[in-house]
Amino acid sequence: MSAVESKEKVKILQADVIWREYPIADVQKRWQSCQTFIDVLGKGILKQLIAELS
Repeated sequence: MSAVESKEKVKILQADVIWREYPIADVQKRWQSCQTFIDVLGKGILKQLIAELS
């Protein structure tokens, strides 16, 4: 195997590793923003309920 071929293989492997790790981080970020949204929404609903009850 030539030096050029081995460099290409390394690039492919690195890209593969990044591709496998990236979606997990992306999902975690989306989940965190989703949780934040649910928290904000929940607090808004609670405030509305408390206002209606009092």
